[in-house]
Amino acid sequence: MPNLIHPFVPLAPDQTDILAQRLDGALTQARTLGIRVNSLGRMPQAVKLLKAVYSAGAYPTTHPQLVRTGNAIKAAFQMTRVIDAIQAPGPPGVLRALRRALKGTLDDVGATDAHRAQSELFFGVTLVAGGTRTGAPRPGKGKTPDFVATVDTANYSVEVKRLESVDSIKAGVDEAAEQIWEYKPYPGDIIFDFSDLLPAPFGVKDMATPQATFWGPFRAAYAVAHDYLDARACDPKHARIAVLCCFAESFLWTVPNPHPLPHAALMYYGEVFPRAYGGLVVEQSDKLQARIWAGFQELGGRVRRSVRMP
Repeated sequence: MPNLIHPFVPLAPDQTDILAQRLDGALTQARTLGIRVNSLGRMPQAVKLLKAVYSAGAYPTTHPQLVRTGNAIKAAFQMTRVIDAIQAPGPPGVLRALRRALKGTLDDVGATDAHRAQSELFFGVTLVAGGTRTGAPRPGKGKTPDFVATVDTANYSVEVKRLESVDSIKAGVDEAAEQIWEYKPYPGDIIFDFSDLLPAPFGVKDMATPQATFWGPFRAAYAVAHDYLDARACDPKHARIAVLCCFAESFLWTVPNPHPLPHAALMYYGEVFPRAYGGLVVEQSDKLQARIWAGFQELGGRVRRSVRMP
């Protein structure tokens, strides 16, 4: 089973100016793709906040200020990676997610609409970066999947969900399977962003602790999703799911204050279900998984292989 990790990497205050410049450039590039960028929106505000951190030479020390700063850093990293990967005119489904991801505020916490769009956008660009032809599903009567990914002659319905708790995983699987089933008779790819299932990102004293603390809940959440799908394999809707991918962006602040350094890591697990769709798309599913894996590497992931034992 493919497994990627980008180890915890610190960002010093004197590096935030470079990040602000890159985000500003990415927003300019977004405008060339026909994306309207509100000057009062959270991305332009993120540019200002990152420049303010650089000018101050230190990160803020209160919890609300750290939330805003953390959101600014995560959004800046994602947006620069995402927009750098988009070639004009851009895949329609990715551009749709990009417009939604520009909304919201820097005070957003959890699976808000803007954060859900950010997760959707990040995975859409992962598909593109890995060389997968990616488009938007045609509008239908019900709620459609987020993307259609094509491998060889096989089309995959791709549904991305950012979950708020471990208790919502099974319902998330059912909802995604329902959307994929109702759209078209394509094999499905369910994507879960587990970023909001990780421990609180404040007050860590050393990196050994979060590497263990963050990976544990991530692997456990993946096991819930995988085992539930596997147990529901006899149901036609769930049997259509050929690929399961789960990722999370962990983010934390070390202590003591007043000069905390934020650390970030990207985690990813993915798996192909060989019995899905009557076993007819195993080869294409393996290729799709390989391209997703390549896309995460292209966006900064470092590969470590692992096998999940039964």
